[in-house]
Amino acid sequence: MSHQPLINNPEAARPISEFITAFRKEIDKTRATLPAAVAQAWREAVGERQAAQTELMGIKKRVLFVKVKSAPLMQELNTFKKKALIQKLAGVKTSAKNKITDIKFLL
Repeated sequence: MSHQPLINNPEAARPISEFITAFRKEIDKTRATLPAAVAQAWREAVGERQAAQTELMGIKKRVLFVKVKSAPLMQELNTFKKKALIQKLAGVKTSAKNKITDIKFLL
């Protein structure tokens, strides 16, 4: 059995760092347009202690990206609080385009 390359043009392959850089640039664009109401609702929903350990990265395709400072905090938010957080944030007055339907936690 012969092995086929995963892409048709191996010269088109790019380092993963290029994709990460592009992703961060996209997040930076959305962070600049993050409604203040979302940031305030986030602080109220998670509390000041946990808000201080998180950073709202932006909203893209109705998904709020949140950077967290530790794996245990990410686990807690993702496992035990995510559903309630989405419900609280979905009610925030913002454009229909930015209505939050999911949250992704990043380390």
